[in-house]
Amino acid sequence: MMTWIEEGNFFDAVMYGWRVESLEKHLVKGRMIGIEGELEQNRWEDKEGNERSKVVIRIKELQLLPRKE
Repeated sequence: MMTWIEEGNFFDAVMYGWRVESLEKHLVKGRMIGIEGELEQNRWEDKEGNERSKVVIRIKELQLLPRKE
């Protein structure tokens, strides 16, 4: 028998434009959202000269999902 385990996943995401200010008050820790966007890989060199990279989601559309009861 299989058991469903619900886990949270956390990603860095960025969104620009006028919608950010109107969404700011609704986006709180624990709130579930649906997003559509593109993955963007950022690369840089740290202070010690090591190459670093990070994948960020560039949000194009964001939907607030219903809260659990």
